[in-house]
Amino acid sequence: MINSGLWLLLIALALLLGWYLGFQVRIKHKAKRFRFHRDYIIGLNYLLNEEPDKAVDVFIKMLQVDAQTVETHLALGSLFRRRGELDRAIRIHQNLVTKEELDKVQRVQALNELGKDYLSAGVLDRAEDVFKEVVNVDDHPLKSLYALLDIYEQEKDWMSAIEVAKQVELVSGKRMHTVIAQYYCEIASSCLGQDLYDEALLEVKKALSIDSTCVRASLIKGDIEHKNKNFKAAIKTCKKIESQDAQLLFEGLDVIIQSHVALGQEEALVAYLKQLVERYPKGPMLIALVNYLRESESDESALSYLIEYVHDHPSFAALSLLLELRLASETDEKGRDDLQLLHKLMGSLMSHKAPYRCGSCGFSSRSMHWQCPSCKTWKSVSRHELTVA
Repeated sequence: MINSGLWLLLIALALLLGWYLGFQVRIKHKAKRFRFHRDYIIGLNYLLNEEPDKAVDVFIKMLQVDAQTVETHLALGSLFRRRGELDRAIRIHQNLVTKEELDKVQRVQALNELGKDYLSAGVLDRAEDVFKEVVNVDDHPLKSLYALLDIYEQEKDWMSAIEVAKQVELVSGKRMHTVIAQYYCEIASSCLGQDLYDEALLEVKKALSIDSTCVRASLIKGDIEHKNKNFKAAIKTCKKIESQDAQLLFEGLDVIIQSHVALGQEEALVAYLKQLVERYPKGPMLIALVNYLRESESDESALSYLIEYVHDHPSFAALSLLLELRLASETDEKGRDDLQLLHKLMGSLMSHKAPYRCGSCGFSSRSMHWQCPSCKTWKSVSRHELTVA
């Protein structure tokens, strides 16, 4: 059912069009005046009977496409799209693009609007065809190229996305190396899912050749090296992440730890983790070290190190770990109850803090996203703080 706001708009539009076309009819086509008035009354009748689709068809038919009315068509179609009435928007814009009266600029406008309609409706194949046509005829196709990027990202057609990103570079002069590297990483991840390690390695090498600071490519490469039992190469690759983005070094620590263990280099690993804790004393590295000490040595060894650490670097993360270790060793029932309460309170204080945040829009998450789910920016999410679950 159409609401009163759109009723008033369409009626106002109908009256406006009636005046305009009536004026044209009186001057140029007096013999057709009766037919005009009949169509006009029919359109209003559809509105009053709450049949807006039929009313729109009548008014579109009445409104001849010329230099004075193209903008009216475009505005009405855009209004319907913003309201979510996509079938009507598509019908209006489809009617426009078929008109030979449109000049080049007007045709590009109409095609862009039609492409947006299809994109909003999720009809990606038709939207793709429309925006490709725009790119071929528009002297300034940047917006259409970005629309194609959006489509290919949704379709996960990464090779097509790479080609369009290169076109964006040529048209805008803006470097797209960060985004293109992420597309190569998407292809590599797909290869990994099929156990195609050589193919995946080839793709991450392309990513790193384009963007040497691509942490994601280093993580995939380190994972592949580890799976291929090239443990020294895996360690070297993941350690490089510190120079790419130190905030994301934690993402590669599992491979670093497992590779050291596979090589029998536990002492070197503990020394390395302690160095990291000294350089980055807030949270993530400390948790990695304490957990490793618990697994490889004992809770007592981890507790001894942590007590010493907390004296020099007090923090919520360190205190929560300390309470957890105390709980594991506490035998007195009342003591355990007190420690559990403290640990629960500490968890409540820290639970609202998400370790990952987008530097572009501020979106926060408890898991890593290489493309921000909120603003769709690539490589904008980083780890700013790690909390204890």
